[in-house]
Amino acid sequence: FILPNHILTMEKALAAGYRAFMLDVCDCGRLDLQFCHGVCFAGTREIINVFQNLINFLNKNSNEVVILEFQMGTSSLDMLNNLFDRMASVDGFVDMMYVHKDKVADWPVMN
Repeated sequence: FILPNHILTMEKALAAGYRAFMLDVCDCGRLDLQFCHGVCFAGTREIINVFQNLINFLNKNSNEVVILEFQMGTSSLDMLNNLFDRMASVDGFVDMMYVHKDKVADWPVMN
């Protein structure tokens, strides 16, 4: 990105020990969503490439847990569905997801 507020790419951050990421989902006027840094002109990343790199890391490091938080400037059901479609297109990605749906239920415990 042109104006990052971080030094490392996600892949280098994973190797350095980072295990949580906030990812900005943007519709940059292209046919597909992108990860950007708030504004598209500052740089974008292909969502499927990022998810593939993440799944590659998790497959090599099966004891690790990574938390993803998605920020969407123009949140819509279409955008959420499009993002999930990108996740589902990466083999094994959805199988490794945990989505906590019940606000009252306890979160699972990692042993």
